[in-house]
Amino acid sequence: MTRDAHGQMPLWRLISIWSLIFAVLGALTVHGVRNVTTDLRAILPRNETAFAREMDFFARQGAAKLMAIEATVATTDDLDRALQHLRSLQPKLEELGLKSLSTADPHAVVKAAEIIQERVAILTTEADLEALAPELAVGPLTERLRALRVRASRPEDSFAGTFARGDVLGLTGKPALVLQSGLGGSRTDGDLLVHADERHALLVMSVPFDPSEMDRTRPLMYAIDSARDAAAQDAVTLEGIGAYRHFRENLDAVHSDLSASMPLSILLIAILLYSLIPNLRALLVMQLPAVMGMVGSIAAVVITGQALPAAILGFSAAILGVAVDYGQHMVVGLRSGHAQSMRRPLVMAFMTTATAFGVLLTSSVPGLRCIATMVIGGLSMSLVTSLFLVPRLTPVMKPTDPWLVVSRPLLRMTQRFPRANWLIAAGLTAACIPGLMRTHFNDDLRKFDGSHPETWRILGEFERRWGGEYRSSDFLVMIDRDLDHALDRVAATRRALALPPKEIELLLPSRAEQARRLEAWNSFWRKHAAPFAADLEIASRAAGVRFTAFSASLDRYRPLDAAPELTFATWADTPVGKLLAGYVAQTDDGWQVASPLGKLNKSEIRTVGATLASGPVWIASREHIGKHLVEVVQSDLMHRGLAILIAILALVFLIERDWRVVTAQLLPSLLALAWTFGFLGWCGIALTPFAVLAAAFIAGIGIDSAIFLSQNPKAETLSPVLVASITTIAGVASLIFAQHPMIAGMGRVLGVGMVFCLLACLLVTPSLTLFFRRKPAAASA
Repeated sequence: MTRDAHGQMPLWRLISIWSLIFAVLGALTVHGVRNVTTDLRAILPRNETAFAREMDFFARQGAAKLMAIEATVATTDDLDRALQHLRSLQPKLEELGLKSLSTADPHAVVKAAEIIQERVAILTTEADLEALAPELAVGPLTERLRALRVRASRPEDSFAGTFARGDVLGLTGKPALVLQSGLGGSRTDGDLLVHADERHALLVMSVPFDPSEMDRTRPLMYAIDSARDAAAQDAVTLEGIGAYRHFRENLDAVHSDLSASMPLSILLIAILLYSLIPNLRALLVMQLPAVMGMVGSIAAVVITGQALPAAILGFSAAILGVAVDYGQHMVVGLRSGHAQSMRRPLVMAFMTTATAFGVLLTSSVPGLRCIATMVIGGLSMSLVTSLFLVPRLTPVMKPTDPWLVVSRPLLRMTQRFPRANWLIAAGLTAACIPGLMRTHFNDDLRKFDGSHPETWRILGEFERRWGGEYRSSDFLVMIDRDLDHALDRVAATRRALALPPKEIELLLPSRAEQARRLEAWNSFWRKHAAPFAADLEIASRAAGVRFTAFSASLDRYRPLDAAPELTFATWADTPVGKLLAGYVAQTDDGWQVASPLGKLNKSEIRTVGATLASGPVWIASREHIGKHLVEVVQSDLMHRGLAILIAILALVFLIERDWRVVTAQLLPSLLALAWTFGFLGWCGIALTPFAVLAAAFIAGIGIDSAIFLSQNPKAETLSPVLVASITTIAGVASLIFAQHPMIAGMGRVLGVGMVFCLLACLLVTPSLTLFFRRKPAAASA
């Protein structure tokens, strides 16, 4: 029978209104889930300039829009099979909009060669000229010419002789290396690269969309997966390497965690709740606050215009465990005929949790604000549903409590030996406090990623095998409106750090550097042109070649009045241009120039960072990002943790106006937090910054339980508190086994925290409330 007191809204109208609310929130939830982002920047702080620019830099890196497909065979004799599978895959990827980054385009190669030939003076560094000087003597020249004569006599290498007539010293060879070889010293084979070991082949393609566009990323990865399965039948190992694989695996990990954790959590919660309320209809009604809380949490993020990160989406499972408590307390109150008495503790419990997370709305970290919005939005809907919908739909039940067989002796034991309880609590606190000193955070960004361990292993082997820019995880970076100025400052910084020049400095020198190189060129050949010509003639006779054949070389090796200017645009549509595009990019703030450093260790990062501290050039390091992330989030949470404590203390005191009641309600949460993080510290578990958010949940739920017990310390009140705590533990325990490390990290903290939270409430609140109540009674007597 439905409760419908006189003067209340007709039930059909009430259901219609709530159905409309659910439909709207559900539509917003679907929209939010469809537009979930796996971009880590969506949860990271933007007010930290240095931190934000590093995150933006790595997001803009050209490699983020590259897809590398590697084929591996067991022996060199099987290489042709690897090449065949890559060539079969290439047209399928081109249908998806991908383009090869190969240097095999003859027109692009010819254009690059012409640029090098015309600008050899400004592509030759002072160090190159210094190394060249000893080679100009008769002896070295004679050996060079004899070797050249042997090469020119081979039919397959006849081009070498023609090329050497115009550049007998091979000065154009160094810039041209990029046209002749690929990553890791590989050779080209059409659009493919073949590793020096002749067992690995590589197809590198540019992708016209971001990895986060999952409607396009999934077909791309499906094509690669299908090719991988076909290649495996032919004893060829084919793997896709790139951000697109990581994005797909991260999103799949979140979806897998949600699909695995949600049903299990709901089943465990349903079993526990049925043991408390053995009425199917009442049990279903009890779930309404949880359902509305779930859709309300995601809808709140969508309404406020925030991004919904995939990792944080998994946090909604924790809200499920909390939201169901509201319906549970209300249904238990309805069964016992004390529904009105439930309203005050329900509202108070919501206010304390909302206050704790409300403070996080002021955080500079978007991830914290997003979770705060989810919690406040979700629990608001849960509270409203519990207060106004659940009472109208709950059937009349017999006022029997199956859990009294547990709650009565348990409450009697906690109240009979208060000092023993306090001694146990003090002992746990003393044991866990040293563990707090051992608490540490994980600052490795890879461990925030939900990609499979196998994927990271494959990536590591790929980086070691192929080298090149794929290994350059750290960079010197500068952004400036003037590209030339940025190039000059980055190159000067490399010189100041005593680092050798890389491709960006060698192939794209600034105007000032071009002028310096031209001056060095002219000075060198003013000194060496005449002696070189004489020695070349002697060496030619000794080597048995015609001296007059090298007239073009003699004409090249002379002082120049000027050289054609070399710019980033000069290299457009050439293999060099494709290479430089990984280091030069135009942003909203100007031109970004990046010079690869290779992977630095922590000591090197600190040294380089200290050297660059006051300059416009800065270091971009993934390891530095992880460390800075931990520092920013930890600092933010510590400052707001104090604000949360003060806000909750003030709120509860304003409501209760009795410090003894306030102590009974707040002390369990403080103890639970100390025990939780102390225990995790002793276990050596590294925390992610966002796992610390569980502290607010632990405190909020601990206060909720303590409020109900302090308001009415009876077995009838302890029963729903026990079930509420256990259902919350069930709601978050499944997250411990999540694939995504951020979700699993939050699950560990929440699971341990909720166990300690229940233990603290049992040890402290009933005995402390009874102890405080005896004091006034004794004084009155």
